[in-house]
Amino acid sequence: MYHIYSNDFRKIRRCESRKTVSHASVFRTSAGSLRQFYGQFIRVSQVCAVNMLTRGDLPNHIIIPEAHDMKKIAKTVRVLTVAPAMALVMLAVLFVNRPEIFGSTLSFILSIVFMVVFPLLGYPLQPLFKKFREMGREGQRTLAMIFANVGYVLGCVCAFLLHAPKGYLVIYLSYLASVILIVVFNKLFHVKASGHACGVAGPFALLVYFGQPIGYIGIPIFAAVCWASLKMKRHTPVQLVCGALISLLSLLIVALILNHIS
Repeated sequence: MYHIYSNDFRKIRRCESRKTVSHASVFRTSAGSLRQFYGQFIRVSQVCAVNMLTRGDLPNHIIIPEAHDMKKIAKTVRVLTVAPAMALVMLAVLFVNRPEIFGSTLSFILSIVFMVVFPLLGYPLQPLFKKFREMGREGQRTLAMIFANVGYVLGCVCAFLLHAPKGYLVIYLSYLASVILIVVFNKLFHVKASGHACGVAGPFALLVYFGQPIGYIGIPIFAAVCWASLKMKRHTPVQLVCGALISLLSLLIVALILNHIS
């Protein structure tokens, strides 16, 4: 719903009748500022549209976009692109196109358990832990990160015990290395690298690494995540870039080490 504020337009009030807004009040600018004129123009356009809708001059299905609508879209983008969801997409694509990477169906199932289910456990289990419950949303995020780290470690242990193929180890170790680097950046360099950006860039980078062209679709998806994060004011551009670079650096380091060992 739109409102008219007297501070913006002292001479314009909500019109219940067909009153004409004077040109002077519409096109008046403050100190000749084009930016202020544009802002006033947008507000007046919204006022006129609302008045026309009220009188029935415009179809009822016409919707004027609001700022909070964009925030809803941004929030939806962030929810749909959480790290476990992106990991699930990556694992499913690889299992369908490159099943030899996992070695067995059991390894694929375990990867879903450790990389998708474990990171999500922090959200429903938060009420059971008083310390994290009292921290609110931040406690939920922290607990989710702890469960994610536990899942990645257990995944690596199982991969070694099952003598999994090298590609399988690349996936787990790159995720584990990403977590370690994020902690290093946060604690040592005092840079809050975006875990969300890391969780989006990493899976698509792995798809490209394993020769899956669909991995390049991660570029527009990552751009959408950056826009949503900035819109929601969750991260700065530097934090988003650091998160993405950490995932790429982790994959590079792990791949070089494993190739050297082989």
